[in-house]
Amino acid sequence: MGFQNQLQPDTINPCHPGASLKVNVICTDLHETLAALRAAGRLACNLHAEIDLLVPQLVPYPLELHHPPIAKDFTARRFQTLADGQKVPTSVQVILCRERESAWRQALNPHSLVVIGCRKHWWKPGESRLARALRRRGHEVISVAA
Repeated sequence: MGFQNQLQPDTINPCHPGASLKVNVICTDLHETLAALRAAGRLACNLHAEIDLLVPQLVPYPLELHHPPIAKDFTARRFQTLADGQKVPTSVQVILCRERESAWRQALNPHSLVVIGCRKHWWKPGESRLARALRRRGHEVISVAA
């Protein structure tokens, strides 16, 4: 596949020679996230990589950031059920945030490999605003039609 040639060299952890590449799946909605997880599973299997499912949990301003209205552990368990069906090691990372954009900035390393599920619309074929924003920040983004 052409994915290997497009990856930046610092996406592999040089500190641990046996460490594998991370394929980051950004949780958008359930249907799109399932499509992204399936595609990321195939990609991760071919690259001998692991999957990180990144789940933003919005915390409203009246509350302290570290005290969300729904327990972070509950959200993690809920999404772990999606991740348990993968054939490759998959972890769930719940990111407490005020807005989704800041969650991606803090969770993704430079030049990360990201898979996003997108709905196909007739007015914007297969591309999302989030995918374009992540590409502008230097990440390798794969959009998957849900």
